[in-house]
Formats: sequence, structure tokens, C-alpha cells
Amino acid sequence: VMAYNDGAVSDAMVQLVEVPTGEAVPPSDASNRHFFIKPNKQYQVAVSAPGFSTETLDLETTPNDALSVIQRKVGLRQSAKLVVQAFSALDSLPLRDVDFTYSNEKGPQPLTNQNTSKAADYSFQVAFGDKSKLVATKPGYQPAVVNLDLPNGNGPSPVLNLDVYLQPFAVLPISLYFDNDQPKWPNPTDNEQNLTYEQTLNEYLARKPIFVEKYTEGLAQNAYETARQQMLSFFDKDVAQGMQALNELCAQIEPYLKKGYRLEMLTEGEASPLASFDYNKQLSERRLSSIRNYLKVWNNGALKSYLYSGHLTLSTKFVQQKMPADTATEPVLAADRRQVEFSPASSLMRKIVIREVRLQNKV
Repeated sequence: VMAYNDGAVSDAMVQLVEVPTGEAVPPSDASNRHFFIKPNKQYQVAVSAPGFSTETLDLETTPNDALSVIQRKVGLRQSAKLVVQAFSALDSLPLRDVDFTYSNEKGPQPLTNQNTSKAADYSFQVAFGDKSKLVATKPGYQPAVVNLDLPNGNGPSPVLNLDVYLQPFAVLPISLYFDNDQPKWPNPTDNEQNLTYEQTLNEYLARKPIFVEKYTEGLAQNAYETARQQMLSFFDKDVAQGMQALNELCAQIEPYLKKGYRLEMLTEGEASPLASFDYNKQLSERRLSSIRNYLKVWNNGALKSYLYSGHLTLSTKFVQQKMPADTATEPVLAADRRQVEFSPASSLMRKIVIREVRLQNKV
């Protein structure tokens, strides 16, 4: 095995491992370049040198290779020291115990932190000439992905510094679904709701058999079963999982509020376009009001004081959705109601999405 860059790399280290046993093959002399291998076997070769990336290649021998001399040249790319500092995207505080994966054309590779101190920065060796990405993960945080385009390097191995921000609240975004045209006005002049989201959700889930019946009505057997499974999947996964995720989010934000943080929950209201823009915007306000009411009673009112004091606020913008191409628009005929009211496609539009939780007044 010969290693080279612009020329031969004399201090390269070569490791040869038999696949799939993982048994290391020792070099046959002091040069660390020659190995006795067997025919009809598979091996992996790893070549490394100071200032260069570690490169691997697969080697497979055949029965005809007995008593043969097999030569392989491995090109080494100059490496750089990548120093990463990880921070919380919420408050810019440094994060420890972050795991990193480096992905290039060879696939994902876990990185081992070469910084043995307790500082919140991480040091890795990466290859020049890579178009790659760095993925940072930490329990309770959303993964952070950074695309890297490392040029070909010349001269001494440089140090590349990178800051990575991880968004807390890994359950985000959360979609919370509602029944068609629900909840109704408590009175004609007020969009504030007395109902909590949990109450509207229970009423919605109670209507699951009606949605299944209406969406499958008049369909042949194969189409009937497909439509039935689609509708059941929507209720059992999309609808039910939203409530679970909302409870998890409440539990995740409570410690921040106890520390004095002022948080803003950014939401997005969506509705199917069976009514006017203004009507659906008011409908989304009523839906958001039911979510606010649920936050007030969550865990015996644990968040209630923060909502009243303004330490926890909710803001929203409304998005008018378009109906799928195969559904009707107004006027809605009775035959169209299967799609426009009872289909999963239409049901997926009726929701409030919690997109982000951030510090108040932070842009």
C-alpha cells in the first residue's frame, strides 16, 4: 500500500482489517506497507498521516490472486482542524455533551471530539476538498445541520472555526388539528373561547366514526379499505400525536419560565378555503384561544401565572390554504362533501401549527 499527496507520504500509517471478522492483519515488515493476505477474502484498508485525512478503500481478492503481488495507491487529502462551538439558539448559552456526525460522499461518520477539556468547544479533523455537512445533535434539542464546502488546502493544516446553534424544544413544530368550522363563536362579537383545546379535541375524536363513514361512503371494496385506513391513520397519528407533543412542549418550556425567561410561542393558523379569508382568520383566532386556555390549565395551572404576567405569550399569522386539485370549491355540492369536509387532505388543513418558541422581542 502506497500513500501519496503531491508525492509519496513517507510517514503514513496503514491498517488492514479482514471483513467481516474485523481481524487486524499485521504488516509483514517494518515499512508498515506490506501485508500477507489470503485469496478469496475481503479487506478494508485505512491510511492516515499527520496533517492528512484518513482514507479507506475496500479490497477483495479472488482465488486467482494466490502468490500474486497486489499494489494499491491511496491518495491522501490535506486535513484541517475544525473547531466547533455549540450554543442554544434560544439564549446563545454554550452547550456541552453535543454529538456530531460528519457526512461526505462516503456517507455519515461519527466524529470523536479531540478536545479533552471540559470547555464547550469541540475539535475534529476534516478533509479538504469535501462538500459535506456537519450534523449536531443533543437530547431535547432539534438537530442543527451546517453545509460545508471545504476548498483544497495548501501549506500547513489550518484551523477552521464554526459556531453551531441548536434550537431547543425538539418536539417542534407541532400541528394541532380541529374539526371543520370549530370551535364556534361563544358570542357574535368575541373570538375568545371558553373551551380548551383538549375539550375541542375530545369532541373531534368522538366524531371519528362519522368521518370514516362519510369518507368511505359509496366506494368499492378495495377503495373503501384504502380510504378507511387513510382516515383512521389521520385521527390515530396526526390528531392524537399533536396533543402528546403539546404536553411535552409545556413540560420543556416550564423550566425556562421558572428561571425568569420571557418566551413567545410563534404559531401559524391554517384553514381550508371553504369560507372567506376574514372568516377563516377569525376561526384561527378562536382555535388559538382554545390552545391558550389549555396552557392555562395544563398540569394544574403550572403555566397560568406566566400567561397572565406576560412571561409567556402566543402570536399567530393566518395562512389560507388551497383545496387539493380534485376537490370542489364553492358552491359545495352534497356529492363534494366527501372531499371538502371529510377527506384527510382537507382535514390536514384545519390546524394551528406551533412553529417556534423564542425569547420575546427577539427577531
